[in-house]
Amino acid sequence: METTRFDHLVATLGQPQTRRGALALLGASLLGGASAAAAAPRAKQPAQHAVAKAKGTRCKPKCGFNQACRKGRCVAAPSVCPVAFDCPDPFGGPAPVCGKVAGDNGDCGCILTTEGNNACVNQTDGNGDFIDASTLRTCSSSQECRDTVGFHFYCAAVTRSPSGKLCGSAVSRCWPECDNPS
Repeated sequence: METTRFDHLVATLGQPQTRRGALALLGASLLGGASAAAAAPRAKQPAQHAVAKAKGTRCKPKCGFNQACRKGRCVAAPSVCPVAFDCPDPFGGPAPVCGKVAGDNGDCGCILTTEGNNACVNQTDGNGDFIDASTLRTCSSSQECRDTVGFHFYCAAVTRSPSGKLCGSAVSRCWPECDNPS
């Protein structure tokens, strides 16, 4: 628009109008806005069945700690460390090292959780002494550990050797998460 035409438009709009002139101007601006809105491309709305399908993949009730929702089912969360203690015959050694305890006085070990994934937990205390499993709270899930002991605890699964010998504790217990996983 040329400067002179724009100046003329502003001057015209700035002049006092009669009621009839003001209503005509208002009507023209409303019609112009409505036609512009009608001409504008509309954003695609998702199909109603697509929204319902997406809602069906959520887990109800919500998955617990150390679990993830996959296709509407709660499954074990991804493993934190690659290999868990497997307890070969005869009774094997310590769990694979996956980190260090705070103060660098001991190693963390990779264990199998009750959810079925691997987690890195403190095997020793801050003094480097092995944690006595009998002093740890019994559990049935890592969520139970979180609810009763606190955040950052995993429920270690009871494991057996291929010949059926018990490896470690006879009951699942809440182990503290590794202070410094590697």
